Amino acid sequence: MVLITNVADSGSIQSMAMKGSNTDWIPMYRNWGANWHCLSGGLVGQGLSFALVSTGGQNLVFKDVVPEWWQFGQTFTTYQNFDY
Repeated sequence: MVLITNVADSGSIQSMAMKGSNTDWIPMYRNWGANWHCLSGGLVGQGLSFALVSTGGQNLVFKDVVPEWWQFGQTFTTYQNFDY
């Protein structure tokens, strides 16, 4: 489960996918509100990247946001953000 915050003026997240360091892109599904989940297991021990599309139509890839040593319940931040 992933919670996305601070989308700024770009609206909300329309679609999202994640990629492990040893996997292809895996679609994610809105669980509730800004919480997203994927139905794939086996991501523990892999660095994670995320691809988002905003309701404003912007595409953004957050590459290697989560390091391989992540554990459940941790928070990670990136300084990337949507342009508008």
